[in-house]
Amino acid sequence: MAKTRFQGAADIEDEDFKRAFVGDTLVIDCDEIRLVQKGLDSPITYVGPGSIEVGARKGVVVRMVCPRSETDPYDPIKFLKSLNGPQAGVILADEHYYRLEARDVAGDTWLCESGSLERSDRESTVVLSFTSSRITCAAQAPASKDYAFLVFLDELGFPRNTVRTTTVERGGEPWGTQSKWDLSEGVIAGLKITYEGINVEPNRKYSQFVAVAENEVEAPPGFEHRLLEAIRFCTATMATPVLTQVGKDGKRTIELSRARDLNKGLVEPPVPHQNHGPDFFRLFGCYYAHACTHAAGKDYSPLSAKVGGLFSLKGVWVETVVLLLSVAVEKMLNEKEFKRLGKPAADVKAEVDKVLAAVRELELSESMAKRVGGSLNGFKSTSPADRLHALIEAGVLIEDDRTTWKASRNASAHGSFEIEPETFQQVIDTAFRLMAMIYKMAFLCIGYSGSYTNFAVRGWPVHQFDLARYQAALAKPAS
Repeated sequence: MAKTRFQGAADIEDEDFKRAFVGDTLVIDCDEIRLVQKGLDSPITYVGPGSIEVGARKGVVVRMVCPRSETDPYDPIKFLKSLNGPQAGVILADEHYYRLEARDVAGDTWLCESGSLERSDRESTVVLSFTSSRITCAAQAPASKDYAFLVFLDELGFPRNTVRTTTVERGGEPWGTQSKWDLSEGVIAGLKITYEGINVEPNRKYSQFVAVAENEVEAPPGFEHRLLEAIRFCTATMATPVLTQVGKDGKRTIELSRARDLNKGLVEPPVPHQNHGPDFFRLFGCYYAHACTHAAGKDYSPLSAKVGGLFSLKGVWVETVVLLLSVAVEKMLNEKEFKRLGKPAADVKAEVDKVLAAVRELELSESMAKRVGGSLNGFKSTSPADRLHALIEAGVLIEDDRTTWKASRNASAHGSFEIEPETFQQVIDTAFRLMAMIYKMAFLCIGYSGSYTNFAVRGWPVHQFDLARYQAALAKPAS
């Protein structure tokens, strides 16, 4: 396959740059590449000119021939020493990894914090092969508006709500126009969102997501990570971009990454996007705002950490899926938004305090007094089951949800979850009901009101989530 040597300023809005990367043919020529060993006080360092090969499937590959470093003298019997292998329990020692810093011929700096290095030793030189899964480039590039540009190798299922009109040619001359519903557009938090699927243009092998700030809106730091959280939740995938470019604060930052399998599992998206574009972007905006408020840096928001792993439940036993979903329900009930639910009334707490005072008057051993006191104090706190009851009282969930969750949780926890052929569909129904419970609790957390797919009902009808009604019901004193 012919290589595409790129010697200009890196910019993924350049179609040639983008196609070369996706096609695994991109080569970045560098005046200097520096590899520094990690994990040692006196690291080995290699410096020299070279090229970086980088692609969506191959990742980052650097090959260099460097003079031998003074900190790495030639040792002809080093290979024999290495046959003893690493220390027991160590697969790859810290010093196996190297950090890369390179300056390309356009003057941009490329960084890779960690990668593996293979060496072929010669007496005066070392042949090096460095590999990694991602590399970044940051450059001064003032932009009039903050923006994020994400490229994926997968079709993400955004709603097609915008018509694109293109010119049709015949014999090299304009012949007419063609219109198709093949774009997805919306506005969230002052960001204009545009998504183009893989098949928007002939022979294109990637989809792309673009967010551009409108009307002098300043996007928060790390907003590209929060957008990715919203993409994953709204599409029920663990989508990972292979190219990311962000323009903010006078800088343009590019990250090129090796592709990861989408591994789409059993869990389906929460909103039926086919005919509900507005609701899709309303949900997207609510999730993005929630993530911006609760996340820290590159770390996911707590809600994403709880539900993200559910989107790749594939290739495992269905009873394992049910177990993980039931655990996720309990994690959701422990979200701080629900901590206040199900708390006992003041008169109940007062009665518990009276009982505790009476117990202290009894002649009990210290250990027994602590055990009794701990049990009684439990009446003053809340459990996930108490919070679930409060959600049922408010109408967010129903009694069948509690029954299903308890049955699946207890059976899975005690290893008694066995599936008979004639009950297989019931187990699938259980999984989808648990999924619906998770989504409804997520809607409460992020403040979403609108349509959703009710997976708890066969046929998956579209229902409405009435946020205002549920919030009003939850604000009332517990019964």
